[in-house]
Amino acid sequence: MLNNIDFDFNKESKKKKEKNKKNQTLNNDNRRPLSIFSQIYTALKIWFNSITFMVKLIVIISIILWIIDLFTNNYITYIFANIPYYSIGSFQIWRFITGNLITSGIFSLIFALIFWVSDGKVVEKMKGSLKYLILEV
Repeated sequence: MLNNIDFDFNKESKKKKEKNKKNQTLNNDNRRPLSIFSQIYTALKIWFNSITFMVKLIVIISIILWIIDLFTNNYITYIFANIPYYSIGSFQIWRFITGNLITSGIFSLIFALIFWVSDGKVVEKMKGSLKYLILEV
């Protein structure tokens, strides 16, 4: 109750405290602005930290598979994509699971990441991580 009461009766010390507060706010306002790269890095870091665990896992696996696919001349897409002729005809069951993780190009990857993250965060928070993983596969 007495914590909010100021018992300092010296007016000069109050003025000094007010000047110090003004100087601190001026120093904070005069900081050098961040470069565009550090702003982008900070925004991406905040965005990535806001993603839930399973969605992060799916995003990271998709990006890794896309990068490997760049160097292997679409071999990863050919092996893991859900192509009905191979999935059903040749009984390659893994294609049902890995088909969701494969993207064929940069725009496909960008749109997949946008929609996985926006929808995935909501569904994973509602259902839980394990149920989301089962639903995603």
